[in-house]
Amino acid sequence: MKAISSILAAAVFCTATTTLAASPGITKTLIQQERAVIQGKADASHELVLRIDDGSSKPREWRSSANGDFRYVVEVTDRVPLGGGKMGTGLVATYTHGNVTATFNIAVGKCILRPKSSSVSNDGIFTFADVQRDDGRGSPVSFRIERAVKR
Repeated sequence: MKAISSILAAAVFCTATTTLAASPGITKTLIQQERAVIQGKADASHELVLRIDDGSSKPREWRSSANGDFRYVVEVTDRVPLGGGKMGTGLVATYTHGNVTATFNIAVGKCILRPKSSSVSNDGIFTFADVQRDDGRGSPVSFRIERAVKR
């Protein structure tokens, strides 16, 4: 009887609850006035990517890493510092994860934030703005989470 009690006690002691981590992805998007807010979860094997696809073979990208919850805010502005006291038009992107916050300025010309009804969220890609090109067409601005590439 004592042996059975010891086995049961060992079985109870060794039983553990496994909590699966949420897979990387966008959990919430919001379009407000002149900014897009993207929230989600990422892990060390993925990168956060802000991309402008201008139709060339290599889109312009800004990559950052996050491990856990993140918040990414992209603002359309005419106050992007160009140097020498001059300002230009483009985007200001700020991302926060944990206690890390980073901001970077992207001088790309006139950007137009898409209304919420025209924003597209498909297969983990959130397309929320367009950079106006000289030919009148727009180059889409999107946010995505991609598996990190070893460089």
